[in-house]
Amino acid sequence: MLCDRGVSTCVCEYMSTLLSGAGCGNVFMNTELYDRIHAVLPLLTSKSVLFAVCFPDYYRMTVTVAEHARSNGTRVIAMTDSERSPVAQYSDLLFTVPTQTRLFMNTIGLPMTLTNLICSAVNILQNQRLGGADQKSPVLDGK
Repeated sequence: MLCDRGVSTCVCEYMSTLLSGAGCGNVFMNTELYDRIHAVLPLLTSKSVLFAVCFPDYYRMTVTVAEHARSNGTRVIAMTDSERSPVAQYSDLLFTVPTQTRLFMNTIGLPMTLTNLICSAVNILQNQRLGGADQKSPVLDGK
């Protein structure tokens, strides 16, 4: 599951595309759309992973979804600007990408780069798991 809102949507849409290209199913949830939240909540189990993107102004619903996921035994990975971010307390793995502005949209390059690195690592692990380290994803390889 990928969850975000606002400009963070760019990060999650990019990650969704890369993960799909690596053969990893995923569900994208914009936490500003309550019908999407309610559709995805039942999927947050101990067998799933939630990747929450939460930058200032720290939208409360994104934090609430991370909290709910954690209480259901879902592993939570978060990308945010600081260890003091409200979503940090619910994450099992925290990626921090500092921003110099109140709204991170002026510094979107670093979150997008980190997203690319994470998805490249997932692609490598997926290929190894499938027993074909020489097999490559056409999306992640730019073909």
